[in-house]
Amino acid sequence: MLENSDDLDRRLSELVSGERPPGSARRAMFANVNEYTQSEQDYKVDADLRYEEKLNEKYVEPPKPASIKDKIVEVSRKNLLALIAAGAIAVLFVVAQLGRSSAAQLPETEDRTTPVIVETPEPSPSRQPLVVHVIGAVNNPGVVEVPEGSRVVTAIEAAGGVTDDANLGELNLAMPISDGVQIFVSSGSDSSEVRTGKAAEGGTQAEGSAGKINLNTASQSELEQLPGVGPVTASAIVEWRTKNGKFSSPEQLQEIDGIGPKSFAKLSEKVCV
Repeated sequence: MLENSDDLDRRLSELVSGERPPGSARRAMFANVNEYTQSEQDYKVDADLRYEEKLNEKYVEPPKPASIKDKIVEVSRKNLLALIAAGAIAVLFVVAQLGRSSAAQLPETEDRTTPVIVETPEPSPSRQPLVVHVIGAVNNPGVVEVPEGSRVVTAIEAAGGVTDDANLGELNLAMPISDGVQIFVSSGSDSSEVRTGKAAEGGTQAEGSAGKINLNTASQSELEQLPGVGPVTASAIVEWRTKNGKFSSPEQLQEIDGIGPKSFAKLSEKVCV
């Protein structure tokens, strides 16, 4: 009930504007409804939480305490890891100690390399060929050169080999020869032989031939020592021996050009065969 005109005017204004006074019954009603709704929602949430807790308590098993076996396994695993770590440390320690001891025990090595002395061999003197005179029944009689250490057969082959009428007889073809020898290959009844120009070792010269030059073994230089014999005559004597073989007598010198009776008379007492 409105007490006065002022209250009436205020009420009319509220109705026109749609507002209600703060303490109006409608506003109080809605406020109570909101509070109730919020309280109901909070209650439902609390009820759900309490229900879930009861379910967990009833159906979810509490964690079981670890068994003795599990504890032993866990302890063993920890011990094993500890043992492995301790073993690794021990191995490293031993290796370090061994390395130090080895380094301390190794003596300082001295360079004791023995120098190698290489001796340069002296160059061997070049071997000179042997000069041999091959005469008689050979295809190319004359002076030939053969290697050192050659034998009679080598010299004969160097002279072209023997002819068809050669008579080697008892000539030792395997005998080693020396420089300056003469090899005579016979073509008749005479014996083939190797002539050295010197009397046989331990032998004797024929009577009356001492100090004489042997026409069959003398070299050209030895023949030039004879009276009246120069290089041309000495070469002619050697050439005659090459073609005809050995002299059978000193008188055959007269068959050589340049040696007549007078020249031979001077030579006859100086030569022998």
